[in-house]
Amino acid sequence: MYSTMADAITNASAKSRRFHSLIIGKDSKWYNTWDDWYLIPSSRPLINPPAPKTKFVDIPGRDGVLDLSEIVNPYTVFGNRTGSQEFVVINRNMDAYYIELTDAQREMFSWSWYNAYSTIMAFLQGKAGLKAVLLDDLNFYYEGRISVNSWKSDENWSTIVFDYNVEPYKKRMSTSIEPWKWNPFNFETGVIRYANSEPVAKNGTKVVTIVGDAIRETPWIIATQDMTVTFNGRQYPVKKNKSYRAILHPLGNPSQQGYYERVTAQDGTVSYVKSIDTKVQTDETTGRPSKNYYQGVGMQVPDIVIVEGENKLTFTGGSKAGEVSVEYRGGSL
Repeated sequence: MYSTMADAITNASAKSRRFHSLIIGKDSKWYNTWDDWYLIPSSRPLINPPAPKTKFVDIPGRDGVLDLSEIVNPYTVFGNRTGSQEFVVINRNMDAYYIELTDAQREMFSWSWYNAYSTIMAFLQGKAGLKAVLLDDLNFYYEGRISVNSWKSDENWSTIVFDYNVEPYKKRMSTSIEPWKWNPFNFETGVIRYANSEPVAKNGTKVVTIVGDAIRETPWIIATQDMTVTFNGRQYPVKKNKSYRAILHPLGNPSQQGYYERVTAQDGTVSYVKSIDTKVQTDETTGRPSKNYYQGVGMQVPDIVIVEGENKLTFTGGSKAGEVSVEYRGGSL
């Protein structure tokens, strides 16, 4: 067991990679399905694709059907990924096989099926927010629930089946404020996103371009001085040393919604900001404090959504020069 996802991946044995193992965990407990549990997948692990959420209406007298799948959002949304993965455990009572093992291997296989079943089920069952990494796909992780479905045992082999129900998008290991990792990077299809401590001159402008994935995501913006950000023709305030969310033209009374501060940007756009609580949190992929929480500052604007392709955010400096970081994780189907 390892205390971070990064440590579990770095220390994965050559055999676990050959067996196409998974790293599963959350918080400070991370397990390798071979190195820790001695499970061998009966087939190469693959997380099933998500199904699009669709709605069709059959109208009498009309050819075909009416597709209402995108009537709420002008884009496709997906359900969770669901499926099962079977693993094999070698039983200790395989005398002929057991005799041929080295002392170290014999000690490994002395972990009985009953110990394996109880230990694994105790960790997985009923846990939300579990993360899983395929050692065959180290750029992404999946998040959701993983549980023990069933087990079967015979004289030589036992099998255990994991059921999973995870989010539709697999998420990238690194965010745009973290250095990209050399080893898992794909030089044919990979994209380097880095938007950390970008300089913004006094009364000057800085364009930060984020290449978005298929997942739609609102980024965190962290600034060292007051400035503004323009996105899709709208301008929003960016305050230093504050943590808040901002909205434009809220319905009803903003103060009743908790958006207590009215802010007017340089171009006259009015928005309302709402403070949010921040605390030190650890990024489970690296084991280090997440930058926005570590500093206790940062902002999110629901109207700023990074979509697939190039997304340009234009920052305009105020009376003092400063730096800005845009934290975006991204994810793929």
